Amino acid sequence: MRGINIYYTVKNKNIAMPKHTENALTDRKILNAKLKDKQYKIFDGKGLFVLIHPNGSKYFRWEYKFEGKRKTYAIGVYPETTLKQARDERLEAQKLVNEGSDPVNVRKKIKSEQKLVLKAKQGLDQLSFK
Repeated sequence: MRGINIYYTVKNKNIAMPKHTENALTDRKILNAKLKDKQYKIFDGKGLFVLIHPNGSKYFRWEYKFEGKRKTYAIGVYPETTLKQARDERLEAQKLVNEGSDPVNVRKKIKSEQKLVLKAKQGLDQLSFK
C-alpha cells in the first residue's frame, strides 16, 4: 500500500494529492476563527489542532496514537501559547512517543516531582531557626 497515490484532475491533468498537511495554520486564521454553537477544530497538520469553544476560548491540542490508542495532549491556550510554541511542544512530544513513552504520563511525573520539591522546601522553611 505504500506506493499508492491519490490523484485528482485539474483541466485533464492528474496531480498527486499531498500525503499530509503541515503548518496549515497562521495566527490570522486562528484570530479570525468564527464562533459556533458547538466546539470545533481547525487543523495545523501532524495531529496539531486548535479547539475552538463556543465561548471564544481557543486551545492547542495534539492528537496522537500510543500503544494502539488515540490520545490527546493539551499544549496550551491561545494567545498565551503561540503557534510556534505549540508546534515546538508537539515536536518534543512526538520525540517522546517515538522513544516509547507517553507524553501525558511524562508531564504528570514531572508535575508530581515539582510538588514534592516544593513541599520539601516548605518543610525546610518551617524548620529553620530564627
